[in-house]
Amino acid sequence: MRVAPLRVPGFRRLATTYTLNELCWSFGTIALALAVFHRTGSALATTLLFLATTFFPALVAPALTARLDQVPVRRALPALYLCEAALFGAIAALSTTAPVQVLVALALADGAVAIVGRALTRAAVAAALEPSGTLAAGNKLLNVCFSVAFATGPAIAGLVVAAAGTAASLGVTAGLFALMAVLLAASRSLPAAHGNGDRFSHLVLKDIKAKTTREIEADVVLPMLGFVSDIGPIAEWGMTLEKDEIVVNQVMETGRAGVWAAGDVTTYPGKLKLIACGFGEAATAVNQAVHWIYPEKKVAPGHSSNMAIFGQKDD
Repeated sequence: MRVAPLRVPGFRRLATTYTLNELCWSFGTIALALAVFHRTGSALATTLLFLATTFFPALVAPALTARLDQVPVRRALPALYLCEAALFGAIAALSTTAPVQVLVALALADGAVAIVGRALTRAAVAAALEPSGTLAAGNKLLNVCFSVAFATGPAIAGLVVAAAGTAASLGVTAGLFALMAVLLAASRSLPAAHGNGDRFSHLVLKDIKAKTTREIEADVVLPMLGFVSDIGPIAEWGMTLEKDEIVVNQVMETGRAGVWAAGDVTTYPGKLKLIACGFGEAATAVNQAVHWIYPEKKVAPGHSSNMAIFGQKDD
């Protein structure tokens, strides 16, 4: 399996917390189920607990996800995991004294938060990996981590409960959620999910030839295309210059035969340094150069509607 996604900033922490989230679900569910059954002796009450942690939260989670999707991920996910840490801390403290209904209500709240956390993590992973083309490999890694945690989590949770009791297992769950919140809050490279609430934080530079990418932290990108013109060593080519600009005539021809120029490096009477003018200058220079190289070619290229693909034969 490809591990390229692990080199993408932010993904490792997202994958780690995603896996720990599944382990925490196993720890919390097993411990809560045993606590409720121990308190009530009722299989029906235990079934209600499972519904409270899975089915009922799924009814409210979509609306909550849509709301939090507009919040920066580096704030939303740590806040969600801190909320889960607090909920399980309360459950651990109340597991032997509070009414079962209170435990079920706390479990329902945690179930909704857990679903939102998974959804936002998946969205953030997609945003982090899509620019580098490693999303498919990243999803495979997440699925493997999820499967391992899903398969081993209940067994590990059972061992912890057997060794230290349900309250200890619930306390471990709360501690793991707090650790997840710290891991994500300390990261500066978490991407946006798919809302517009996250501000620009970084850009990804892709080297097409080397097929590599690297990420640079940034607050904003300011395109400065053509802001400063510098002809460099061209100044030694023997062309007429005015203030480090190449003097050209009406067909963009320089003072040296076979050399044309266009754009901000040129000057002529009435020169306008606008991008639109630069496009026209480039077209003029290229057509003049082609005619100089191939005298039999016409200077005027013709219109696109006269091209062969529209039924017009080449000259």
